[in-house]
Amino acid sequence: RRAAEAADTLRYQTVYAAFERTGSVAAPTAGLHFTPDLLSALKSKGVKTSMVALHVGAGTFKPVVASTISEHEMHAERYSISVGQIEEIVASLADGRPVIPVGTTSARTLESLYWAARRLGTSQSAASPPPLSSKSSSSSSSPVAATVVSVGHVQQWEPYSYPPLD
Repeated sequence: RRAAEAADTLRYQTVYAAFERTGSVAAPTAGLHFTPDLLSALKSKGVKTSMVALHVGAGTFKPVVASTISEHEMHAERYSISVGQIEEIVASLADGRPVIPVGTTSARTLESLYWAARRLGTSQSAASPPPLSSKSSSSSSSPVAATVVSVGHVQQWEPYSYPPLD
């Protein structure tokens, strides 16, 4: 419990953070041990990486005080992922290669992508807006690809409303 210091922007940050894409209340701590040398060593062994923008919400730190988990309300968290990155994930899965998220925030991002895809696949109403769209972000100097997917918000309990897959 201390005031933020200028060094915190470098010390409490992953080496792959995009400084122009701010919005997170905390660094994804599971990735703090990655160094440029470690990422390079992984790449030399054929490991593919994909960096998505994750905006950790304050709900990450919210203690569960509800008597049942269904009464616990989480804060929303935002993420950005390119269409190309989604295609890479799908190709990895199709090829039987593992997709390994680093940390719970990354795992929640993959889960949200899955449920957004389920929503897209089960959307029955032409009157509702499409849940998956792409937009150009060519004004960004981010290393993330220029086309970013917007999937809206996957509500906390939404996944439980879908029928099981056959």
